[in-house]
Amino acid sequence: MKLRDQRRIALFGCPLDPDEREQYIQRKVRYVLSSKSLKRNCYMDPYDVIFGLITNFAKKSGLIFCGKGKVDVETWLTPFPLLSDLPLLNVPNFVAFIDTNGCQDYAAKVCEFTKTNILPDVPLLIGVDHSMTGGVLKALSEIYGKNNILAVFIDSHFDGISLPIKLGLIHYDIETNPKTIYRKNDPYIYDRADSYNTESFIKFLIKEQVILPENIVCIGISNYPPPKAFSLNDTRVKNYIREFTALQERGVTIIKKEDLRRDPTVLKNLFKNRDIEHLYVSVDMDIGANAATKGVRFSNGYIGLKTDEICKIISEIRNFALKKGSLIGMDLMEIDTYTADESTYTLALAIIEKLLAC
Repeated sequence: MKLRDQRRIALFGCPLDPDEREQYIQRKVRYVLSSKSLKRNCYMDPYDVIFGLITNFAKKSGLIFCGKGKVDVETWLTPFPLLSDLPLLNVPNFVAFIDTNGCQDYAAKVCEFTKTNILPDVPLLIGVDHSMTGGVLKALSEIYGKNNILAVFIDSHFDGISLPIKLGLIHYDIETNPKTIYRKNDPYIYDRADSYNTESFIKFLIKEQVILPENIVCIGISNYPPPKAFSLNDTRVKNYIREFTALQERGVTIIKKEDLRRDPTVLKNLFKNRDIEHLYVSVDMDIGANAATKGVRFSNGYIGLKTDEICKIISEIRNFALKKGSLIGMDLMEIDTYTADESTYTLALAIIEKLLAC
């Protein structure tokens, strides 16, 4: 892998956590009201943890790592707000933030931080909300060009789904599933904006021509519509399916979790015909949800891949980079700062070491 031009690997963090779900907001409220809020080191920011753990690998690998700090985020939007933020910690405020493209505004800040503080070093972003990846990719796209970057997303969810389309599927579930986890009287599942967020940002990156759809590979997807969904005669289900198939028709590659397990050669065959020199790797840590770790956001209802399966994916990507390209950036996102534990950070470090090993 062409990191031997001795560019440094620059770690930086972005603790944006605008999760609008009631139970997660209440978790922040409990934190604020507890004595723990007076001790800011009782929970660790993922950036601080990973930067602290990477020292031994840096010595063994000969690579140069440097810590560049964190993108400034309003405290009420971080995992650990201040007591003064208490009036802001409610569902309407987080919904308003998301619906007015607050995530996109912060992605722009990540882009500027990358250009000002990171480049020409190799960015390694550690964070919470996955949509911040878009900021790094935009900065890199301006340098290398949208045609010349292969973006590989390792993720249990396909992050190209518009919020109104997702809500349509929720409405269908409420009507047809007696065991639905959703409430019909929830006002926040109606009339929502088509915003840039953690579940839709890939679609926006394509629309804004940050990266070409044919240069996007999504690996490990668990929320792809099952075969029986394609036979359902419901507009909401059809619209959801179309979110996937429309982007596939434009060139986006989606490799489902079951594809990986059914055909061990699928990644090798995929990368065999790729000739793009510049590689960006984005890892949503929920790829290991409830299998390799529990310390990730949006893990409910999903069982991800085991650690050895994830490492095999990383090895195939590294082999591709060794033969054909150079790694121009990577990130580890969607770490749940409240539930992250040793297994979470062991997995994160294993991914970094496997990808960057020379």
